Amino acid sequence: MLTPATRVLVVTGGWSAEREGCLASGKAVADCLEAAGQPCRLHDLAPAGPRDAAVRGLLAEAEAFRADVVYVALHGPFGEDGTIQGLLELAGLPYNGSGVLASSLANDKVVAKQVFVANKITTPRSAVIPRGARPAGPPLALPVVLKPRALGSSVGVSLVERTEEFGAAVELAAAHGQDVLVEAFVRGRELTAGVLDGEPLPLVEVVPPGRIYDYAAKYTPGGAVHKCPAPMPKKQYEAAQRTAAAAYQALGCEGAARVDMIAEDTGTLYVI
Repeated sequence: MLTPATRVLVVTGGWSAEREGCLASGKAVADCLEAAGQPCRLHDLAPAGPRDAAVRGLLAEAEAFRADVVYVALHGPFGEDGTIQGLLELAGLPYNGSGVLASSLANDKVVAKQVFVANKITTPRSAVIPRGARPAGPPLALPVVLKPRALGSSVGVSLVERTEEFGAAVELAAAHGQDVLVEAFVRGRELTAGVLDGEPLPLVEVVPPGRIYDYAAKYTPGGAVHKCPAPMPKKQYEAAQRTAAAAYQALGCEGAARVDMIAEDTGTLYVI
């Protein structure tokens, strides 16, 4: 529990393809903490140089600042995948968000979908293209969405509506050295639901300028319209909140998390 004296070390930057998004997130968190009068320091887990030196630098910074808690403002590999969480556990430093296992499960889209299916949470049909493979055509009927297996922020994501677009989309997603997840494209309203300590927060409807909520729409000011609370029938709204809470629970999340969904006009909700 934060007190006015709690010293917060905000860790940002890192090595993933989402580094620029991490820097933006970290600055936003630090700015909010400073505005609230909370003692904080922003630390860039820089990608330059050996990683062991960066890790030692982080631990030295935490000790020098006398940090009481670390706020992890890192996205993707080394930030949301349980890696940094494991380091902080070993160092005895409290941190925000989910623990090692839940972070690892949630960051891996393929494994997360398996957890959802096992818990009867609807998610789009999918297939996996193994790292290095280059199939002649899509493994599912078009349209499909291609994504790197374990990246966020819509990095490397493409909507493929014509067969001739498939090869380039595979190359874009595979450029990050991961398996490629192929998902059936679901037409509907894009929803995002915050969940805090297991309780769903008000729903947000995201209206992107294009067919999908891509990287540019996420990180360009004015790139998408966010409606909160999402304007939808009460029954469907509450069902989406229950679905978000169920996904959070299935993965074993803690603290704050966000669950993204697509709501079809039929009322079916897909966790993506």
